Amino acid sequence: MGSMERVILDTKFWIDLRYNPETLATFEKLASRDDIEILFTYGNFIDLAKADEQDKLSEIIASTVDVYLPVIGSEGSEYDITTDPLGLIPDVEVRERARRDTVDFGEEKTLRFIFRISDWADVDVYSDAIKDYKQIYDEFGLDNLKGYVFKDYLHRDSEPYELHEHEINIIEYVRKMVYVHRISLMDAKENVDSSDVADMEICIHAILSDCTALVMEAKWVNVGLIEKVTSNLESDGELDLFKNFETFFDTYA
Repeated sequence: MGSMERVILDTKFWIDLRYNPETLATFEKLASRDDIEILFTYGNFIDLAKADEQDKLSEIIASTVDVYLPVIGSEGSEYDITTDPLGLIPDVEVRERARRDTVDFGEEKTLRFIFRISDWADVDVYSDAIKDYKQIYDEFGLDNLKGYVFKDYLHRDSEPYELHEHEINIIEYVRKMVYVHRISLMDAKENVDSSDVADMEICIHAILSDCTALVMEAKWVNVGLIEKVTSNLESDGELDLFKNFETFFDTYA
């Protein structure tokens, strides 16, 4: 293992910590190590903004998380990283108002506050786009869906048009390809909800943030969603995927 291991948990595993004291104790010991960095992502925030038990989870997160990863845009090659949980709030005005309201709060109390005031309701925007993409995928296949999603990068001087994936900026490529491959895995009558969107955001952050370990729901590990996206990326490190805490602790604890 390298000098710094960067760990992201799917939200399911943050909630598991709430109900499993022994697992929590092991995780807290691991999180306290100098060679381990625990990351909390915007995708986690989406899920926990509508989850119960937020007060206890805020305590756990504040005591173990090193940095927070705010929402990633659709373009460029850089993403934000912060030690301030207020950075998870995407709306600038809401974030600044929360900053004024929490000026004397510590990290745990700030987390409790932002979970209470936040209501993530953008799933329809994602769902409408996914429905359109799913229709293209069902009718024309994966390559044509990629051509549609990255139409601004198509070389139109030949037939069929060519897509040079290496010309796409890394953030746009990863964000869109996570959704492209998620769509390719959808059942015919499957609908996307906010939990699915949160999972995709967690995957995007895991790929872009040089994360070394992602503890993720088995259904995403089993279908190779991460590998489908990273297979065409050049990376110095390797992202290890774990379906449960047991195998994760065996490797890192």
